Parts: sequence; C-alpha cells; structure tokens
Amino acid sequence: MRFKRLLFALLLFAVFVSFNHGIAGQERREFCLRHVGITSLLDSLGKVYGIDFSFSPQLFRHDSSVSVCGSFSDAGQVLAKVVDTAYIDIIRIDNQYILKEKRDVAAPSLIRISGSVVDSGSGAPLQSAHV
Repeated sequence: MRFKRLLFALLLFAVFVSFNHGIAGQERREFCLRHVGITSLLDSLGKVYGIDFSFSPQLFRHDSSVSVCGSFSDAGQVLAKVVDTAYIDIIRIDNQYILKEKRDVAAPSLIRISGSVVDSGSGAPLQSAHV
C-alpha cells in the first residue's frame, strides 16, 4: 500500500512538472497584462523573456489596447494571442522577433490595360487583335 502511494505521488509530480514546462524542458512563465498598448506589451515581453522586437510603428493602431493572461513557454505564444496573424507575420531570429505586415503574393492587385495593336509598318490597327 505504501508503495502505491509513493508511485501515485511520483506520478502526480511528473504530471505537474510536465504542465509547468514547455517542449524540450522550456520553463513556462505566468504572464498577465490587461488593457495595455501593444508597445507596452512588447516592452514587457522583452523584459520577461530577454528578447528584442523590430516593427514599424504604423503596424499597430496607437489607440488600441490588448489583454493577455496565461502560462507561456515563449514570447511567440503570447504574440499569437494578441497579434492578428492573418495580417502580421511573426519571424523569430535568435532573440529577435520581427513583426511585419503580410503581403498577399497570391492575389496581386488588378491593373486595367486598354489600347490598340497596330501594324509596325503601316501603323494601321490590326482587326484581329484585341487588348
């Protein structure tokens, strides 16, 4: 009976440790900020996780505020909660996070072209060519 209790206690400890550590032993940290500007959030993340951010000030609205609370193993998890990744790319290089506007390569803007195709010798419009 005593052995079963010890085994149960060890199992609970292992579960506790696994919930409090991220992948590959990364320590999870409690992080909670409410109703702060995005630049204040990034400053706090930099201090907590020892990282730097690079982004254009025009990327975020100045009057917007964010709130985030939870247990996170890295700053990328926090950013994924507060940054709209449909419009903003989050790129990590060592201890640097780069936030930049996504460019939709698949859907370029449409350009309307009009005109006529002419014969190079006579300058007369070609009847079978359309633009």
